[in-house]
Amino acid sequence: MRRVFRPRSARFVPLLVLALVLSFAANAWAVAERGLPVSPYTRKASLVHRKIEQRITQAEREAAAERLKQLAASRGLKPADMMPMPGPGDPPDYFGMTPNWAYSPPLRKFVDGLPGLGP
Repeated sequence: MRRVFRPRSARFVPLLVLALVLSFAANAWAVAERGLPVSPYTRKASLVHRKIEQRITQAEREAAAERLKQLAASRGLKPADMMPMPGPGDPPDYFGMTPNWAYSPPLRKFVDGLPGLGP
């Protein structure tokens, strides 16, 4: 029987292949344990989708308005009595539902300071 000549390095090829396969498998297992890395764009897209799912639809708004009408009718109120609209010359509604823009700070570019006394 004749012996086939094999270089010494050829004996280690199967061990090298086995080591490479095991290292790739260990890396894949570690990634599966930690979860895949998520890019900031993926996180932002999922946040946008969650916000879109939480958005109030027109049908929900109409159903809430109908429930409010039913509640007002059960207590003997008319919808106009619930929240009167302010008219010109009416006193401001400081503590109600109407926004009061008098509390907003003045814009700096339209405020004239006294010369030499302020900015």
